[in-house]
Amino acid sequence: MTALPLESMLQRELPAASGGCPRSYGRIVLACQNTVTAIALAITRDVQASEDIAQEAFKGLAAAHPAQQPFQFPAVAAPDHPQPGPRLAAGPSRPAADR
Repeated sequence: MTALPLESMLQRELPAASGGCPRSYGRIVLACQNTVTAIALAITRDVQASEDIAQEAFKGLAAAHPAQQPFQFPAVAAPDHPQPGPRLAAGPSRPAADR
């Protein structure tokens, strides 16, 4: 995600997340988790420590908004250990012979 779509998403989701919307909070975490982990990894050079730091950062964000406490945090993966993302819908399917 580039800076402009991320900024746009944050402007849209932060008010809802601050109001207690766990889906908005989850979208923020998913959009930012790899960047936060990558920064922590660049500093610590330790995958496990960088994942722990990212997790604590998002827990701290949730603590600032107590309505988020019941929310289950998604697993944070280091950039060199990506988690599978959502599958994107493919265009119209074509027969194998046409490919």
